[in-house]
Amino acid sequence: MAAGLADGEKEYSTTFTVVGLSCSSEEAIDIASMPVKEVLNFELILDPKSRKIEALKRMVVHLRREVEHHQNMSDFYRLEVERVKELLASVKLKLTRSVHLRLFW
Repeated sequence: MAAGLADGEKEYSTTFTVVGLSCSSEEAIDIASMPVKEVLNFELILDPKSRKIEALKRMVVHLRREVEHHQNMSDFYRLEVERVKELLASVKLKLTRSVHLRLFW
C-alpha cells in the first residue's frame, strides 16, 4: 500500500503556473517570500502589464538621468564660454594698453 502511495505521489507535478509563469514549488515559495521591489528588480514580474510598467519606469529613470547629465554638461560649457569671454576681454584690454604705451613712447 505504501508503494501505491509513492506511485500516486509521482503522478502529481511539482510545477504549476502562476499568472503565466511556470515554476517549481520551491521557486514559487522563493518568489512569494521576496519583497515586491526585489521581485521587480530581478525581473520576476508575473504580470506582463507589470513587466511593461516596470520597463517604462526604468526608461523614465534613465531618461531623467540623461537629461540631468546633459543639463550639467550644458551648464559647465556655458560657464566655460563665460570664462573664456572674460579672459579674451582681459587679453584685449592688456593688448590695447600695451599698444597705447608703445605709441606714446
